[in-house]
Amino acid sequence: MHISEGMRFSFASSAILFCVVSILTILACHSSDSSRSGSRSDSSVPSDFHLVIGEGGGFTGEWNGNTVDSTGLIFSWRGAKAEQDAKQISRLKTAQFHELWQSIEEGRFFDIDSSGFGNMTEFMMVSANGKVHRVSWAKQGPTASDLTPVQRIYNTCRGIIARDR
Repeated sequence: MHISEGMRFSFASSAILFCVVSILTILACHSSDSSRSGSRSDSSVPSDFHLVIGEGGGFTGEWNGNTVDSTGLIFSWRGAKAEQDAKQISRLKTAQFHELWQSIEEGRFFDIDSSGFGNMTEFMMVSANGKVHRVSWAKQGPTASDLTPVQRIYNTCRGIIARDR
């Protein structure tokens, strides 16, 4: 069988065209994936995330609460100080972990300045993006009508952690 010059050109052109289209398709998919992951990372949980949340004081002086580490592991603790005798109890699902971080960011936790205390004191400490921020306040009674911004963040975070137990 004899291949004419025109057929050879047509075959070579088709092969080149196929390669170019394949490369462009691969690059388009890669670009689309990286732009999506880039937008995800803007709201993703920082790699140095660490949350300690709890309450304590009173006549017993005992503190209890939870710690969430950078991998989403949840620890429960109780003792004379925060994180004493911590025991792993669960792991946040990815969506819950992002929801937890989003509530901290949207509540502007790092902008809240509070170092109050009372007979019973609630507190939160968050480490993220190279910063450590701690706030504390007197625990409000069950009849408190208006929640402070930090109390809303605290309640949201405690609720997310409790959902996963």
